[in-house]
Amino acid sequence: MEIEKQSNLTRFGTFAVLIPGALWLWEVGVVSPAMALIQQAFPGTPDALAQFATTAPYVTMFIVSFIAGAISKYMDKKIIMVIGLLLYGVTGMLPVLAANMTQILILRLITGIGAGLVIPMTSAIIADHVFGEKRTKMLAMTNVVSNIAAVVMALAIGFLMMITWKVSFYSFAICFIIAVIVIIGAPKSPPIKEETGALQEKVKIPPNFFLYFFGLGLVWMIHALFPIQISLMVFAENNFAALPPQIIGISMVTLSAGGIIASYFFPKIIKILKRAFIPVVMFVFAVGALLTYFAHSIPLLLVASVVWGLMVGFMTPYCFALIGAKSINQRQKDIGMGMVGASAPLGGVLCVPASQLIILFNHSSLGMNDYRWVFFSAVFIMLVVGIVTLFIRPKADDIMFRQ
Repeated sequence: MEIEKQSNLTRFGTFAVLIPGALWLWEVGVVSPAMALIQQAFPGTPDALAQFATTAPYVTMFIVSFIAGAISKYMDKKIIMVIGLLLYGVTGMLPVLAANMTQILILRLITGIGAGLVIPMTSAIIADHVFGEKRTKMLAMTNVVSNIAAVVMALAIGFLMMITWKVSFYSFAICFIIAVIVIIGAPKSPPIKEETGALQEKVKIPPNFFLYFFGLGLVWMIHALFPIQISLMVFAENNFAALPPQIIGISMVTLSAGGIIASYFFPKIIKILKRAFIPVVMFVFAVGALLTYFAHSIPLLLVASVVWGLMVGFMTPYCFALIGAKSINQRQKDIGMGMVGASAPLGGVLCVPASQLIILFNHSSLGMNDYRWVFFSAVFIMLVVGIVTLFIRPKADDIMFRQ
């Protein structure tokens, strides 16, 4: 367990560390809405190729995020983040020059490498320089920043796409601005010299870290069902037929609003619920999935999207805070942060095959179309997880409630 220290970030340093969080949801938020227009720009592109080009960065993002903690053993985390931001920006913009969808797909895979370097480094630098309750609040703020950026992005990109689909890729230029801010304001986080002997043997990965990794990956996988399935449901059903396409963009904004609300109140909620935190969050999310299943009107759909967005806003800072609080040394913390950072792209990679697997169990006798069946199934998945975590929780997690 780490020894309590004095947090040492200046106000501008805090801003410089938090601002890369704006890119956490950028990858899917700016390209997904434009993919239909991009596909039109390259006639003859198979639907499967277009869909893979949308989610391709998750593949490399997952791999690189997972090993980012190990890379920090040899390089300053600030330098890793700057390299990631530059790679993210350059490869994010290059698809405007692509001659076909295959080239876009390749560039998107490289873009995931940059994103995979940036995402875990934000939380890792916070864990290096901020401690105790202040760290918990700051980790929650990274999620607030990412969701605020997602709201602004959804509104701006939705409007600018009417001019050209290329604006989605031009928007990655923001990575260069953020890189300058990080260079000027973020603190150095050089690798810690490893000691030999008994201390060296302590650099092991606790089993709980794998639990946080797979658990948060499940959360992100279920969370990703909403943006993927909701557009199909809205435009496929007669009761939604009269709705304008903009309703999808609005539902993405309210989804992010749920994340903002959850992240803002996370430090207070964790103190109130303590060991009941995870079960309560899972049950609330089950309510969000149930509301989505019953949604046949705009108001209910938007309320459901807000509740749906709460889960990631609660669970992401929770898992990052646990890694920071429970790590017994710097190396263990760096690796743990990389693992938790990899959980989001893991969920993105698994979401589509998981939804297709769920659909296989649908049956005509149930009277549900595939989209509503997916949301109905999500209710039971979250209820089962919530019930299991009522009885099976690592006692060591109580360290979170003693801060």
